[in-house]
Amino acid sequence: MNSQFLLFIWSILAILLISIMIASVLVVKKKCKHRFDYQGFFIIGIIWVLVSIFFILADKAWLIFFIIGMVFMIIGIVNKDKWNNNQKIIK
Repeated sequence: MNSQFLLFIWSILAILLISIMIASVLVVKKKCKHRFDYQGFFIIGIIWVLVSIFFILADKAWLIFFIIGMVFMIIGIVNKDKWNNNQKIIK
């Protein structure tokens, strides 16, 4: 197959996956009373972006990991004011 066609297919799949993730977070957020760990979202986003760098070097489907990582990071940054709400202090 043509490499541009494969890139197009992977991009569509990544957009669908991100849309499903955002929709599920919004649905769960409305139904549940617990708080999300938005700092965890940010950290997971950083990890996914770093993984995408390794996939760039291996010439694999790095774009998916990069987009998902950026979505997690954006969710974490948008809710940065809620980062300290879930932190427990160990004494």
